[in-house]
Amino acid sequence: MSTSTRKKDVDENVKFYSRVFRVWEYFWFDRRTGELRGYRLSGTGYVPIEPSAHGRLWSEQLGAYLGVWRGEHRGRRFPWLRLWDKQGHLVLTTAERAERERTARARAEAQVQQERTAREQAEAQAQQERAERERLQAELERLREQLRQQEVNAE
Repeated sequence: MSTSTRKKDVDENVKFYSRVFRVWEYFWFDRRTGELRGYRLSGTGYVPIEPSAHGRLWSEQLGAYLGVWRGEHRGRRFPWLRLWDKQGHLVLTTAERAERERTARARAEAQVQQERTAREQAEAQAQQERAERERLQAELERLREQLRQQEVNAE
């Protein structure tokens, strides 16, 4: 942004919006530098909005903070103007919410699969234990029968 454009945006537009439109709040953001300013109508003109401890500006009209977020969005890495709620949590974009939901769904599906696998393994082990118990029971019966036969033959 050139110096003349910056002067117009910052100085002239602030005066214009406060006098002509009486816009309650006016925010100005330079994406190249990440500079953010905000003004609130008071009396006959705007007064600067003081930033929070995190450098964000509270908008009474939006009920949210405006602030600069640095990261990748839409495939581009810039300082971006973003919203934060009253508790200081970043308001997610539609794409970010969808990604979180996909991730949560994938985790839940993986958990279900792990539980299913564990249940199947437990069932298989229980089946093996039943089969072993039946085999041992049959062996015991065979040995008892063999012992009875020996006793009968000994008499």
